[in-house]
Amino acid sequence: MDRILIDGLLHAIAGWTMKLGSGAVWFEKWGIDYAPDKFGDGVRATGDSVKIVQSGKIQDYLMLTISALVVVAIIVFMVIN
Repeated sequence: MDRILIDGLLHAIAGWTMKLGSGAVWFEKWGIDYAPDKFGDGVRATGDSVKIVQSGKIQDYLMLTISALVVVAIIVFMVIN
């Protein structure tokens, strides 16, 4: 009786626990670890590409601002006329 009933029940519970644990490991790997890591990689890549534009020279920022204002003025002028 002990070998059939109790051992069978314990083996069934152990098998169910292993399957539940495997599901938790899969969720942790792909849901908890993978997605935020890839999001962080994307943020880092975006920062690296923007870093090239940032020279630290005020003249470059002024030229960019003036250029943007000229483009906006041209667009506004074209829309009004």
